[in-house]
Amino acid sequence: MNREEEIAERFSRDIARHVMEIQNDNGLYRHLRFQRPETRDCYFDLITWPGYLTIAGDMGTFTFSRTRDMFEFFGDGEHGISPGYWQEKIQAGAGPEGSRAITTEWDSEAHHRNVVQEWKEWLEGNALPDPETTGEVKEYLRDNLLNCNDEYEAIAAVREFDCPEAPGLLEDFWEYSDSRYQFHYLWCCHAIVWGIKQYRQREE
Repeated sequence: MNREEEIAERFSRDIARHVMEIQNDNGLYRHLRFQRPETRDCYFDLITWPGYLTIAGDMGTFTFSRTRDMFEFFGDGEHGISPGYWQEKIQAGAGPEGSRAITTEWDSEAHHRNVVQEWKEWLEGNALPDPETTGEVKEYLRDNLLNCNDEYEAIAAVREFDCPEAPGLLEDFWEYSDSRYQFHYLWCCHAIVWGIKQYRQREE
């Protein structure tokens, strides 16, 4: 089971006893609350007005804008969630770096994979003279790029890469992504489509 599947499973457990409370339901003006009785743990609200949807609660707050009725935009989860596409529609709380700043985080495992992939691709087009030199380059990568503790250290390591035995290595590194979606953002994506589904079922 990968990380996104684990988060989906965690979401299902978190809302297993949630019930819906309709606080406002006037056309495109809606305010729905979902929570377990007598606790606000993992509760969330879905609030819509023409052109906008906000999810707010225990797992964070995100505001999206795309179509007049945002319930139609998100659907009922029949085709799963689309965190990448939905990320582009975030309007509030994004800050100067855009929506990625509040929906993604640095992933050390992705960084490790990307460095290894760059090394493999570099080897395909370049021949190192001997096993000893190959070992020196591997040691350099291990000591300087594979042991980074955070995103800033990783960026600095790539920018400061200086290994004469492997010229050109990491030149295309910025084409890779070292990030992953944050837990709370993915949880909220699941909450939106699940909440809409509960609302639609009530209508039916």
